[in-house]
Amino acid sequence: MTDLCDSRNESEGGLSARSVEILQFFRDDVLCDLMTARICGSSLKAIKISRNDVVSCDRSDIRGAGVYFLLCTGENGEPDGVYVGESLGLQGRLKNHISDYKRGKEDYYWNHALLFTAADLDKTSTLWLEDALFEMVESAGQMEVYTKNTVKQTLSEFSRLALENVLEEIRILTVTLGYRFLEKLRVDSSDQQVPGSNGVTSGKEYRYSFSGGEARAVENENGFVLLAGSDIRMNESEVASIPESARRLREQCLVDGRIKDGKTTSDIGFRSPSGAASFVFGGSISGRIAWKCLDSASECGTQSVTENLSSTDSTCSPDSCASGDTVYFHKLEHGEARAVLNHDGLVLLRGSDIRLNAVASMPEQARIRREQCLADKEIVDGKTTVDLQFRSMSAAACFVLGGSVNGKRFWTQLNGGEPCQDDAGSVNGGEE
Repeated sequence: MTDLCDSRNESEGGLSARSVEILQFFRDDVLCDLMTARICGSSLKAIKISRNDVVSCDRSDIRGAGVYFLLCTGENGEPDGVYVGESLGLQGRLKNHISDYKRGKEDYYWNHALLFTAADLDKTSTLWLEDALFEMVESAGQMEVYTKNTVKQTLSEFSRLALENVLEEIRILTVTLGYRFLEKLRVDSSDQQVPGSNGVTSGKEYRYSFSGGEARAVENENGFVLLAGSDIRMNESEVASIPESARRLREQCLVDGRIKDGKTTSDIGFRSPSGAASFVFGGSISGRIAWKCLDSASECGTQSVTENLSSTDSTCSPDSCASGDTVYFHKLEHGEARAVLNHDGLVLLRGSDIRLNAVASMPEQARIRREQCLADKEIVDGKTTVDLQFRSMSAAACFVLGGSVNGKRFWTQLNGGEPCQDDAGSVNGGEE
């Protein structure tokens, strides 16, 4: 493997201007995804690596201690979700993430990882950095965050100052590698005009309907803009999963009048559809699921895989899938659900049967999405009326069965696949 070196000056408003050395690598004369970056004079190294290269990579630096971001890429090719983590053995931890996804223990699929490692980092240091980075990502509000919890660390003043310097270096290296999700989105107020007023917020238009109201947004060069007049679901106390950044922004908007009587009074900019959806709903929810493009019936950033089905065909059939798609099914007591794999996870096919009598173990995200699909008539008489995209086999399985269940055991490959290990109608209350 050979490398290509690039040197830049990257102060980015933080540390005084210092050169950053970037190495980009070639494999068999083809540019690959592996990149490293280091601020000259610093021991901290940033490494960008693709999911596909984690297991086979034999670099010693990815086996060290540090913190990391797992980046989940949306349909537009840009990251729309992130997991923040830490480990004393980074490569081994990434392998565990890959294994957990295959076993249905993780619902998100990440494409690239950003690692930050230095020889002098210990467990206390990595835990402190993980918590600080988690707060930075949450505060920026640009992406959906999949980290569930972090551990607060008490440090001496000397140690805290040293790690704050490392934190600033991580921010600079993240920007240098092309990612700005640690920064709060700045939306030019001159572009924040309601359609029909003196100015026009232009872009692709989206709608998010929920019980009790509707929100509208546009996506343009400024990001994802929630339009004035959008309804806001105010009973967020019903949902425990509201991201901290969304909760703080709601409180601020209530104080400064941007939310009044359950409606937005001005346009509000977000970096991602998920940030806007969580703000509107008052809970953690995928924007790619919530927002529907006004130009079509598809979800934000997704396309139907069964558009060639006739409108009168209400059954999910492998004939509707593209050639070569792997089709999965699960038999319920009253019918059958079918799905196909794609690069974003699993697509539950139109006409799939849904077990409507949910149980207490049903994950909150699955419950929220079911309620939304029922409101949008994407579930009618216990059947799906459109294709539905899920990030994992387990997420789709929980949605179909109405409880917590392991997707790998729930779904059976259609042609010659092994039968499900779980009983076809049972709900596994202890595993997702």
